[in-house]
Amino acid sequence: MSLYYYEEMTMREIGLALGVVESRVSQVHASAVVHLRGALRDLAAHGAFDRLRSRQRSSGCGSESRELRTEN
Repeated sequence: MSLYYYEEMTMREIGLALGVVESRVSQVHASAVVHLRGALRDLAAHGAFDRLRSRQRSSGCGSESRELRTEN
């Protein structure tokens, strides 16, 4: 995931670097995305993001970005 998203390598380049075919890189990537979506869904179902938002509000984090967006 980091090679693809952060290092901006293509799946072909990742396959060459890891010694696997491009289709295998694609399969692993698709599987990782499915797992990440599931984990995010579980966190959302348990209110993890609501708690994070309330912490940001109480500490003042995030208010500047909202102000900047309304000014532009």
